[in-house]
Amino acid sequence: MKKLYKFLVPVLLMLVCQTGHSQTCSTYIGGYVPYYRNASASNIDYTRVSDVFYAFAGSDSTGALIVQTDPYVPAGNLDTFTNATSGKNRYLSLEGGNSHSVRDMSYSATARSAFVTNCVNFCQSHSFQGIDMDWENIQSSADAARFDSLVGSLATALHSNGYKLVITLSYGNYNAGYYSLATVSKADWIQLMVYDQTGWGAGSPFGNPSTYQMALDAVAYWQSRGYTDLSKMVIGVPFYGNRFSSTSGGYAPAVTYASIMNANPNLKTDNDQDSLTFFNSAALIRRKIEYTKFNGLKGIMIWELGQDLPSTNTKSLLRAVSDAACDQNPFWSDYSATCSTNVAAGKPVDVSSGSSTASRLTDNNITTVWTSAATDTEWVSVNLGAVYNICAVEIVWDNTGIGRDFQIKTSLNDTSWQVVDQRFYNSSLVSTLQGLSVTGKYLGFQGITRSSCNSRYKIAEIRVYGSLAASPQRSQPAGRQTQSTPMASAPSGIRVYPNPSNTQFTVDLSALQETSTLKAIQLIDGLGRRIREIPLLRGNTIQVLETSRLPSGLYFVRALFDNGKPVIQKVIIQH
Repeated sequence: MKKLYKFLVPVLLMLVCQTGHSQTCSTYIGGYVPYYRNASASNIDYTRVSDVFYAFAGSDSTGALIVQTDPYVPAGNLDTFTNATSGKNRYLSLEGGNSHSVRDMSYSATARSAFVTNCVNFCQSHSFQGIDMDWENIQSSADAARFDSLVGSLATALHSNGYKLVITLSYGNYNAGYYSLATVSKADWIQLMVYDQTGWGAGSPFGNPSTYQMALDAVAYWQSRGYTDLSKMVIGVPFYGNRFSSTSGGYAPAVTYASIMNANPNLKTDNDQDSLTFFNSAALIRRKIEYTKFNGLKGIMIWELGQDLPSTNTKSLLRAVSDAACDQNPFWSDYSATCSTNVAAGKPVDVSSGSSTASRLTDNNITTVWTSAATDTEWVSVNLGAVYNICAVEIVWDNTGIGRDFQIKTSLNDTSWQVVDQRFYNSSLVSTLQGLSVTGKYLGFQGITRSSCNSRYKIAEIRVYGSLAASPQRSQPAGRQTQSTPMASAPSGIRVYPNPSNTQFTVDLSALQETSTLKAIQLIDGLGRRIREIPLLRGNTIQVLETSRLPSGLYFVRALFDNGKPVIQKVIIQH
């Protein structure tokens, strides 16, 4: 009977089932269009972004707002952009990394005042939703003081007229210390430029300019500075790469993603390097988006949209971004040369229910279907027979039994399991979890929420792609947030009661097996939005949350630790 409790979540969660609804794509996708890029809809697919930024505008000494132009782009490119992006949230981006005009103008209080007025007038006359302050050349305490003054005035004027202020900035050693927390917090959200970490000069190391770890480091930096509201934080990704002249590093000029892929059409969509050129692949960007979604960040922003392949191309980065953000989970047949072997085919399967149909999960026949019991917390465990390096997992659903929320786990011993990926609000018939870098002998599916109250999980195939591991390793993805969970325990280690809740519930964190300091707990709604955050002192592991004013529905309790690792548990609020 030990197998029956393999992925057990708290029994109370089994008592209530959540009525499903249509898949909602709420992830923020911001994309930049520079003034020198043809902004027409025939050149850029704006349907795959939520917010767009026209870059850049500067100033003269009087505070005039000057939108940059380029002789090689037809006159009226701003009008082209405005017409092509009708219905989108539009922002005018200021300054940029190669300009000093806003900085130079800001020496004059009179010019600053005029500039603020001109920014508001621009939004009114061009139907823009706000201004993006991208003042990157902040290099001294004097610059910081003028930046603070200008941003303060700009925030007040924009907000009083119903417009938004965005601040795009760096992190760590690249002048980030000159940005004050008080000033940055005046923005509606901030966007972190997580790129150009290599290739910038003679002393640059040889490597990728925008790794997954850099995204984690950028978030951790601003958290350490006191910017703790992750729902107002956006991670930037590059649609370009850097081409080094040798493996010794140094300066590496930028090259567009489109030119990299056109030069080598055989590159797979999980390749981040082509000889001496480093870039972000579709797989790497997808991992970054998953990180933002599962950790409560606002979303992703792109520099810049014109550097991509056409979105009709299966290797398009923008296509990968929008598919990942909206949980479309496409299966790219070209995804990886090393991810082509289904190592689960014909392997034995253990299930929480429906044992008579369990073998159908790995029989390589999508016309045969495993059907679970009608509860949310059903599970599947595939015994791969040996330890494998796992790079992708694919679930083929029957259209009458799609799982809405679920986790994928791995184990070396069928006893201690770790979450390696998860999906919320899935509506795809084929759920493909790509870009994994884990080892395991057992692959587990853990159901969280079915598609409707009366449905069952119905899976035609579980496919696991990978290769034999050279030697047994601990099952943990590189850079991915994971959680070690005994089979007989609740997946998160968080106890929530009563669950379902009416007016309040208690969160008991005393069972969490963590050595790092517990910082806070957050209440997240079913769309991933942070509803409430409660800072915690060390040792304070029990909290009562009042819920009488919250709408009925699915929520998540998230525990945050000082190492940046989140632990999540589902809770139902029902009035």
